[in-house]
Amino acid sequence: EFSKNIFKKSHITFREQQVIIKPNFTEDRGYLYDKENYMLFVGRLSDEKGIVNVIEACIKANKRLKIAGSGPLHEVVENYSYLHNNIEFVGNQDGEELSSLYKNAQALITASKMYETFGLVIIESFSFGTPVIAPSFGNAGQLVKDQYNGLHYKLDDIDSLTEVIEKVDHLDQEIMRNNARETFLKNYTPQQNVSKLLDVYKSVL
Repeated sequence: EFSKNIFKKSHITFREQQVIIKPNFTEDRGYLYDKENYMLFVGRLSDEKGIVNVIEACIKANKRLKIAGSGPLHEVVENYSYLHNNIEFVGNQDGEELSSLYKNAQALITASKMYETFGLVIIESFSFGTPVIAPSFGNAGQLVKDQYNGLHYKLDDIDSLTEVIEKVDHLDQEIMRNNARETFLKNYTPQQNVSKLLDVYKSVL
């Protein structure tokens, strides 16, 4: 919806029926409701992805953080991990290693400061029954429903993110995990995606 509204505000003209919103999807690789006590960041290690904000907030909240990814801030992230025992940098991960990180995390944190077309890491996290902490901004803010399948914080605001991280332990985490998993099953499975894509083709024909 956020992307659609951006186009509607642009110089491009189109009729409402010419635009159909179809989400992305991800494979169902299993889920786990018995989580460990750590936050997870998965993605490019760059300023626009907000990785430093995530690290600083976890340091202030004294919360464990595992970071999977690579990018121009690789050395910065490594230095944080050397200086702070609660920050763990695991580098690029894929397959079973990445699945294990998702499965066991208490929550995934996203912090992108720019417009994103779709938050694939968000629905990957949902598939494992792992809630997502996301800024109340753009498509990420629409994929994550505050206090339902995750939590919202103010974009690019370390204090706001810190407060939300501290809040996680005081919420009914089992309900949020169930809601995250249900969100995935209802909207983001390959089967759901095929059905929606076929509906688009049929409407055009």
